[in-house]
Amino acid sequence: MRGDASLNVRAEAARGLGQLRQARWAPELARLLRERSYWDILKSGAIQGLASLKDRRFLGVLKRACLPAGGYPGRAWALRSLPPFGAVDPGLVAFIAGFLGERDDRVSLAAALALGRMEDERAIPHLERCRDATASCRLKTYAEESIARIRNGSEASSKKKAARR
Repeated sequence: MRGDASLNVRAEAARGLGQLRQARWAPELARLLRERSYWDILKSGAIQGLASLKDRRFLGVLKRACLPAGGYPGRAWALRSLPPFGAVDPGLVAFIAGFLGERDDRVSLAAALALGRMEDERAIPHLERCRDATASCRLKTYAEESIARIRNGSEASSKKKAARR
């Protein structure tokens, strides 16, 4: 991962290390997270690798990567990486919803998509407020699609539970 000059190869190696699901690679991924690169290519690969570990110990690192101190690409990937952790962090819906009002629409769009992927009904009021308050037609659409995904997921889950009884 360190020896290749190509940013894309190094980022893909980081994603691959994460897919091994071995926490011993976390320090290498964390190091790569701090390395600057064009369009946050390395940071994005490291974020995806850490998220693939599916280890809640790295949730704080992923949440910090969402914060405004970083650039758009890394922040968007960090937001996209959070939904699988919804079951272990009850405050995650509110954390992600906090990004719906970002000045950069691209970050808000990533937050709306992440909330939809969580399929958690607690996200619906946040998405509805965002949809009603924003002037961005793209964000309105993303919020509406996420609301529909959550509602469809909830209905499907209820039907499965009823079928088991």
